[in-house]
Amino acid sequence: MGYHKLITYILDSERGTSLKAAGWRCVGQAGGLRWTGKRRPEVDLYPAQLKIRFEIDDGRLPPEGGDSVEQDSLLTALRRLRVETGSLPCLGCGYDYHCSTKGCAILREAEQRIIRQAALIRRLQIERKQAREENPK
Repeated sequence: MGYHKLITYILDSERGTSLKAAGWRCVGQAGGLRWTGKRRPEVDLYPAQLKIRFEIDDGRLPPEGGDSVEQDSLLTALRRLRVETGSLPCLGCGYDYHCSTKGCAILREAEQRIIRQAALIRRLQIERKQAREENPK
């Protein structure tokens, strides 16, 4: 159909194993808890959870952020660890009062910071590309 990139979303509670096995790339957290906009349903049809965005392209697009594979692996490991550490005794980091059934507060914060930094990098790359297109040499 002429498309070079496909995008899909899964719930934050899902692992995305089949997407990863099919070559999709996790690009981070996307959107809020509920659908917004004109087409949103009056009653929530889906769980009110954060969404994770996955992308796949045809290989003809230049990669965004050269270290995205390492970043995706790091985020996947942090997500797995933040829950698995919930059953371990606290290591005394001083932030244990912020821990919950969702796991270690430090690991959750590290994950969120990586996601925010990746979004900032993507935005800067887009701005740089637009600036180059507006001011060609």
